[in-house]
Amino acid sequence: MEDIPWNSIDFFLLIVLQASVYQTLHGVPNPYECQIGGRRMLGTSGQPIHDIARYSKLSDPLNILQHTLEWAHIAPTCPDTQCE
Repeated sequence: MEDIPWNSIDFFLLIVLQASVYQTLHGVPNPYECQIGGRRMLGTSGQPIHDIARYSKLSDPLNILQHTLEWAHIAPTCPDTQCE
């Protein structure tokens, strides 16, 4: 498989198709909020973290995640960053 040129959408579709056979797979919106073990969780696909890294002095994704927890805020991805 290393000889086949993959792009990210091919890989994503392959994963989704393989995972779709499991009844435990549930498609959810982005961002997604849920309860896990009595804790409220919020997840995104990562664009807000990427954009914070692009437009601030922060660069480490884990550091940015920690900051978003401290700020109690996720920065929405602006439409102008989607096309780049």
